[in-house]
Amino acid sequence: MEQVNPIIGLADPQRTGNTYYQIKPGFVVREIAGEYLAVPVALQDEAESRIAVLNSWGKFLWEQLQQGQTVVGLVHAMTDCYEVSATEAERDILEFLDQLKENKLILEVRK
Repeated sequence: MEQVNPIIGLADPQRTGNTYYQIKPGFVVREIAGEYLAVPVALQDEAESRIAVLNSWGKFLWEQLQQGQTVVGLVHAMTDCYEVSATEAERDILEFLDQLKENKLILEVRK
């Protein structure tokens, strides 16, 4: 049986509880022609030369992740600011984090 986080019903407590995610240093978000772009300002390697296009949720999550945040914290922030269920927020957040990891734009720290 799958364990569930009792706070908001999140599955996979190893991923949602004690793991903090943070945007790698060296990126800024700029609004250009109505789109939000995460642009590298200090390149360490080729992977960091990518520009990420963000929607309004992505921009919001990016800002939360600049200080470091857990999935639970991100879900609370999303449900406080947007009319979205915790389940929908969790799904979208985990997908967003997976995309950031795939593109090497985020740090993952287990505490």
